[in-house]
Amino acid sequence: MTTTYMVSSKFNPAEWHSSNETHYMNAFREVENGKSLRNASDKLAKSIAYDASKMQKHVREKIGHRIKDVASWKAEVEKERSCVISEMEALLQCKAMLEKALAATQHPLTVPKKCLAYRTNRAGIDLVKDTVEKQLFKEVQLIEATQAALKRTLDQVIDQYRRLESVKKRLDKDSLDKHSALRIDNYCHGLNNYSSGLGYHKFAVEMDPKFTTLPEWENFSYDNITRARWERKMSENLRKKVHELLVRTMNELKEMFDAVNLAMNRRVMETSEAKKSLTNHLKRVMDEMAKMKGNIDMLKKSIYDKEKYMQVAQTRLEKRGYRPNMELCRDIPKFRLVDEVRELEAALDSLKRRLQDAIRAYQALEQQKLSLEQDIAVKTTSLEIDRDLCYRMRQGMSWQPFLLSTAPKLKDTSCCRQATPPRLMSRLSHRPVTSRSITTPMSRGGKLEGSIRLHSAALDFTSPPPTRGGLRSSHRVITPMFG
Repeated sequence: MTTTYMVSSKFNPAEWHSSNETHYMNAFREVENGKSLRNASDKLAKSIAYDASKMQKHVREKIGHRIKDVASWKAEVEKERSCVISEMEALLQCKAMLEKALAATQHPLTVPKKCLAYRTNRAGIDLVKDTVEKQLFKEVQLIEATQAALKRTLDQVIDQYRRLESVKKRLDKDSLDKHSALRIDNYCHGLNNYSSGLGYHKFAVEMDPKFTTLPEWENFSYDNITRARWERKMSENLRKKVHELLVRTMNELKEMFDAVNLAMNRRVMETSEAKKSLTNHLKRVMDEMAKMKGNIDMLKKSIYDKEKYMQVAQTRLEKRGYRPNMELCRDIPKFRLVDEVRELEAALDSLKRRLQDAIRAYQALEQQKLSLEQDIAVKTTSLEIDRDLCYRMRQGMSWQPFLLSTAPKLKDTSCCRQATPPRLMSRLSHRPVTSRSITTPMSRGGKLEGSIRLHSAALDFTSPPPTRGGLRSSHRVITPMFG
């Protein structure tokens, strides 16, 4: 029988011991590695915890600084906003003054126009372009020019108010945004590891392109404040010019009013004196006419009487011509009768010529009487127009409403000129400030000319205020306020 030997699958003792040693060594190594890893992990965790706590504290401090910065800028913006509101109220008062002044010129303008219309009804020689008419024309032109200046200035005030309103809206939005930012930053400043509402927001670390840089953020509020101060300065200057316009025009209108009244008084006195003188001459003419009438009657009676003498003389001559024969002699009575007739004829001719002269003189006096009466009637009409119509109507013409519209004093907004907080001064004064002469835009047509000097960052009246860092605020939005 054949015996078959199988190969053994068992390990020998050496292998068994070697395997055990290997496991011992591996276990020891892994344990040591674990200890080392635990120690390193503990150190790492403590280090990271320390760094995280330190970083969180640092971030909290930065957020606190940011809160102070935002609060400081917010306070400055709100202070400027308060100043803008105060200036807007002052400008509204200025607008009301202009509107009252403009309304106060409506009735006075009709008075000189009516006076000019009434004076066209003067008759005859009194329809003259005298000093009164010239002064009335000047008064109409002055009032119309004043109305035009007031309307132009009122438009400028309305436009300036709209610019202030636009600036106020920007300050309102800036203040509201900073209020929201402060609320968020205060919430973030109070967060800790045990706060509620914590969570992962992995996309929050990404920088959105709409985020602004710190200089842009500072420049935005700086530009808003600078623009507001610039507009306030323009508004203050405009209010001063408005006050000067009202005072100057009030003085000019009163002077013109007095000049017209003075000219009208003088004209009334001249017309009254002329009428009085004409009346006196009329009385003399009428007296002379009465005397001349008596003279004519006397001449007629004298002619009548002389004609009787003539009739007697001629009758004697005619009767003596009937003497008969030799008795028809050219005796002395004959010659005396002939001489008497001739003398009476000469006398009658003289009396008749004198009567004709007297009649012509009487007719001339009568014509002069009619002329004087007509001229007196003309003067009476002129007096009724100037004294009874125009002057009485001008007595009801008062510049008191205009004077009342200029009475309110300019509102003082100097309380808005407060010192800028030191924290912001370094940001607001980084650019050198220049001084330049500024001429107001109200000097149109020679009206409201004037200039002021103010400290500004290269400000002028024809362009918007300067901005920092080459940045400029968004376009000015002007919303209708007065239609």
